Amino acid sequence: MINTTLKKKIITTLGKHYSGKVIEYLNKQQVFNEKGEPFSSGSIRNIVNGRENLMVENHIIDLVARAQRDNKKLKTKKSKIIKTR
Repeated sequence: MINTTLKKKIITTLGKHYSGKVIEYLNKQQVFNEKGEPFSSGSIRNIVNGRENLMVENHIIDLVARAQRDNKKLKTKKSKIIKTR
């Protein structure tokens, strides 16, 4: 289950409108709801707010980890560019 600390990390990493990014990622990973349809924004928000869905939670955490790695690489590139001037 996603706790408040992890929820804050999700929001700071993916932004306040995180559900669209999560849905896009889940669709790419072929993860769908029980009916075989893409998850709705409301479903994603419910899961981030504490509703338990271990499969989706795992994918959300993977997405956040990827975003953090990408952000770190971008900061490193920016700092290299600034240092060369």
